[in-house]
Amino acid sequence: MDEPITGSANIAVGLLNWLEARKMRKALEAKPPTGKPRRRRESRPKAKAQTSAATLANLELRRQRLALERDKHEWTKVRDIADWFFEVISGDADDEYDDEDDD
Repeated sequence: MDEPITGSANIAVGLLNWLEARKMRKALEAKPPTGKPRRRRESRPKAKAQTSAATLANLELRRQRLALERDKHEWTKVRDIADWFFEVISGDADDEYDDEDDD
C-alpha cells in the first residue's frame, strides 16, 4: 500500500503533473494584472562631496583614535607584565612553569 509508484504509472503521473503546471502557467500569463501598479521607490538624495577641510578633519580624528587605541594596548601590555612580575617576586605565582620531574 505504501509502495512508490513505478513503471508506466510513474510516467503517467509525471505527464499529468507537467500538463497541469503548463495549464496553470498559461492561465496566469493570460490573466490581466489586478490592483494598483507599483510605484517606483524614490531614490535617496546623493551625499554631497566633503570639502577638503572636512576630509582633513576626519583624517585627523581617525589618526587620533588609532593613536589612542595603540596607547591603550601598550598600557595594558605593561600592566600585565608588571602584574606577572610582582606575582613572581612575591612568590604567589603558580608552579605551572616548573618541571614536573621534581618527585
